[in-house]
Amino acid sequence: MVFTDIKNSTVMWENHSVAMRSGIRIHNAVMRRQLRQVGGYEVKTEGDAFMVSFPTATSALLWCFNVQRDLLDQEWPDEILNSEGGREIQDSEGRVIYKGLSVRMGIHWGAPVCEPDPVTGRMDYFGPMVNRASRISSEADGGQITVSSDFIAEISRCVGCYSAFKERGEQTMQAAEEIFGDAELARAVIRDLEDLDNKTYKIKELGERKLKGLENPEVICLMYPLQLAGRLESKSAQKAVSQPKLSVNPDDLWKLWEIAVRLEMLCSSLTSERPVLKMHSADLVAKLRETSPELLTDQVMMPMLEQIVTRIENCMSVLYIRRLLVPDSAKPLAMPTAAPIYDLLERLEVRLGVKISGSAAAAAAAADAEESERRSLEEMYSSSSASASSSAAVSPTTAPRSSNSRKSYIQLSLPTGVEQSVPSLNIPDLQ
Repeated sequence: MVFTDIKNSTVMWENHSVAMRSGIRIHNAVMRRQLRQVGGYEVKTEGDAFMVSFPTATSALLWCFNVQRDLLDQEWPDEILNSEGGREIQDSEGRVIYKGLSVRMGIHWGAPVCEPDPVTGRMDYFGPMVNRASRISSEADGGQITVSSDFIAEISRCVGCYSAFKERGEQTMQAAEEIFGDAELARAVIRDLEDLDNKTYKIKELGERKLKGLENPEVICLMYPLQLAGRLESKSAQKAVSQPKLSVNPDDLWKLWEIAVRLEMLCSSLTSERPVLKMHSADLVAKLRETSPELLTDQVMMPMLEQIVTRIENCMSVLYIRRLLVPDSAKPLAMPTAAPIYDLLERLEVRLGVKISGSAAAAAAAADAEESERRSLEEMYSSSSASASSSAAVSPTTAPRSSNSRKSYIQLSLPTGVEQSVPSLNIPDLQ
């Protein structure tokens, strides 16, 4: 039983939905073409995930090898090839080991529960063997083929039988049936192993893994054809090969980050009349320098650079404004400008003899004036409502008002010196 799916397909769909439509068609065509050639059964699909079964372990392994190889030869859309998960990667010998959509595969050997699907009528597989195969597939990364210990044991048995068959003097189907136990099985295994011998494959044990939902841990191994053996190299080597050329040097970015932090601490210390400049901790910048290299892409670093530059510009603007408010060049910057910004504005008002709109005093005076006007209007309206002769509830729009109350309302609403021009405004009598 083999499970496959595309690594990070959700991200690819969100970022390159149009290209992924073409990419999925290419992916599905490769899968099904190899199924016809090798002789497998497509149990079902879900999105970009395939569940397939094979009569022999050798045919399952051959199908995985052929699919991984054919995916490298496809004409993928440029959007996929330029993406983080689809760019071309070469090994130390210059061979392409990653290109286009990266498919992960998991193989397990066993006997599943078989029942026809009541809707489609096709044979469907269930049971613990299927669950274990799915969990083994989830342990793989993009482009990896993970296999179980049961599958390794079955492959070893088939290889042993094939070696015994080759060493036997009579290489007939009767001899093959005696060794393998079944003539059809022997014919299929011999054909697959001859093809696998031409490819040559490597195995790397990953150790025991606790699989989700399963009680017993499983020994997981990686298997690759010789052409893709570069995928077995250390992760650091693969990251070094796959690291794209960046528009921004990460070291320069971290230096700018440190400058921004120091300027922000300086601006923060100047809000007090007794400034105390604290040194920032170098731990943050040190941790940033240790960021995994594959995460440092232009899509991540360019927004960070813009943010850092904005922070530096804001700090420089604040320091420049403080120097303008207290133009005392004979003293250090931190001494005359160390005060809340409202205090500096009030000092400037005293020095110039004017009121600056937006200062704390001006804002407070404006708020008091607005509150006083609001209270006067409420008192006027209450007095006008109380003088109404009707005992019923009166709407504010129809309440009678005296000429004096209307004149008082106009005088409150208009600035001094404008009430003489009120008759020319042709305001209708509300009575």
